[in-house]
Amino acid sequence: MTERELKRLSRGELVELLLEETRRSEALAQQLQKTEAALADRRIQIEKSGTLAEAALNVSGVLEAADKAARLYLENLQFSDGGDRQARMLKDTEAHCREMVDRAKKDAQGYIGLVMNKLKKLAEQDPALEQALIRVAQKETKQ
Repeated sequence: MTERELKRLSRGELVELLLEETRRSEALAQQLQKTEAALADRRIQIEKSGTLAEAALNVSGVLEAADKAARLYLENLQFSDGGDRQARMLKDTEAHCREMVDRAKKDAQGYIGLVMNKLKKLAEQDPALEQALIRVAQKETKQ
């Protein structure tokens, strides 16, 4: 909606627009809170992971959940009305979702690094574990 169109709206219409935007903002805040809670839960699971394979599975779950939430929200926006405001909100939401996914990927890489360091330390202490990890890594590269 252009500035000119906004100036022509009555106070009641402006209040209605503000209420609608507030509701959407609250819905986004709730969705973000749920996603962050899920991410925190995944972080705990990754920290408890004993092998690189478990860590990789946990990381992919975080990324899938963030991607699913972003796609669902974008689909909902596409079916609602709103014209220019909808397009602007869609653009903002896409940027926010990209940031969430990028942040989740960065966090995941950090956790993978932690798991790898823990595995290296354990492997240095136990030659049998080192051999087992080598075999797992070889199997993963063949796939």
